[in-house]
Amino acid sequence: GAPGDGEHDEEGDKVLFLWSNSQTASANRFLPSMRFHGEETSSRAAAASAGMVISCSVCGFRIVSRQDSPVHAQFLVVLTFGSVAYSAWKRFKEFAKLAAVVKRAEESADSPSFEASLEAWKSVCREQAWFRCLSVRYLWRKTHNLNRFVSAVFFDAPSPGLLLHFLRTDTMDL
Repeated sequence: GAPGDGEHDEEGDKVLFLWSNSQTASANRFLPSMRFHGEETSSRAAAASAGMVISCSVCGFRIVSRQDSPVHAQFLVVLTFGSVAYSAWKRFKEFAKLAAVVKRAEESADSPSFEASLEAWKSVCREQAWFRCLSVRYLWRKTHNLNRFVSAVFFDAPSPGLLLHFLRTDTMDL
């Protein structure tokens, strides 16, 4: 058994297995360019003195049974702004939609580079099982790879807005 075995979540889904690790966060500071004494700067020193630390991670998974769909895995994504945390359980298909949004942004001429994010997504896809796999070992590795992908998006993006949108919506808009 695992913590959460047989418990129901807030949506009434039966949680069959739960694993989480809160030690896998990536931290960054997001600040617009700032002016100090008339000089524009975006240096880490200025960010350190005036910014808020923001962290993001995929730090767990659970296996869920729902009446209207087959047993499936969900992954816990946590985004923290200082002392405020946002979290959501996301299915793999939502990460795939996030990857599609990132790919479209990368192809846009006026967008920052998401090259590291796309490389991390390729790594996720390389290790993807052909069929639904609910092995704890497989899901643990998948959690690690999804964390690398989300961390890359976190560092590639000019702001945490994309990941916040990912967390706060039920489905990513393509």
